[in-house]
Amino acid sequence: MTLKELVANCVRFVVQAGDDINSENIEDLKDTPNYRDFVNNALPEINRAIQEITPFKKFQLKIWEKEIEDVDYTSAHLEIDLSEISSEIYQIYKVELIDKNGYITLLEYRKEGKKLRIVNFKKTGKLIIRYYPRIRLLSEADYLAYYDANVVEKEKDLSIDLNELGIDDMICNSVIPYLVKAQLWQEIEPELAQLQRNTGLQNLSMVIDGDNDEPYQTRVFNSIKGWF
Repeated sequence: MTLKELVANCVRFVVQAGDDINSENIEDLKDTPNYRDFVNNALPEINRAIQEITPFKKFQLKIWEKEIEDVDYTSAHLEIDLSEISSEIYQIYKVELIDKNGYITLLEYRKEGKKLRIVNFKKTGKLIIRYYPRIRLLSEADYLAYYDANVVEKEKDLSIDLNELGIDDMICNSVIPYLVKAQLWQEIEPELAQLQRNTGLQNLSMVIDGDNDEPYQTRVFNSIKGWF
């Protein structure tokens, strides 16, 4: 789902407008008295909802890989610079190394600021870090449609694809609109707003955890249990 579709979903749900509001006409409603406030407030409330959802670890795991070719065998640890992705990491799920034979070692690690310290590291191979993402704040640049002067059609929805950020369609359809509605109705009808929030969080509990990644079809080595 694109961000523009999500904004339309949220506004449609907040005002109970049926199919009258969609990604094709949502921008036209920004200057309409009946919808202006809802449309203009949708994006900041979506960001608020995303921040509320993050600690539940329901966003899709992200993966960062690095080839480890040189190992100092006299050292007791390996230090990895995570500056490239440190702002995206909410919590690391696991760290693995795939060696040249395809075997996977689950690594013990300690995160220290923007660095990852791996103890007793003695192998080369591909280092894989799987982590729960901290979704960045979405901006108008992510939301606004872009126009192609060579296309006769009205416009294309080229707003950001939320799946690429780790937000799947179930969260976009069944969770975020409820949290947005709860926030926008907080002062108008607080009891109804609380009901919407509870429903959204209940729906969130039914979303498959973000760590539901496919297992490797190979043996895995754990430093405590050995091969299994």
